Amino acid sequence: MPIDSSNPAAFDPFAVPTVTDLLNEIDSWQNPSDEPQTGRISDWEKTSLKPYIRYFKQHVDLVMSEERVKKRLRDEEIGGMAASDQTMDF
Repeated sequence: MPIDSSNPAAFDPFAVPTVTDLLNEIDSWQNPSDEPQTGRISDWEKTSLKPYIRYFKQHVDLVMSEERVKKRLRDEEIGGMAASDQTMDF
């Protein structure tokens, strides 16, 4: 269960759903709209875990975005060194 690091005191470990709760939510889920399904809905989207998983996904997306920037900078440094006319003689 992801915890909001800006307000950790708000997390109540006794209020999180149990596996049994989640299975019951999946079994009793019905499409809230009258529109036909265009794609498959994951089981986690049918449960009370949905907002927590979305929160965690936002965190992961941010970390991955930052890592892509760092990797690009590293690649440019390495590529810049390799493209330069400077060679090392041993």
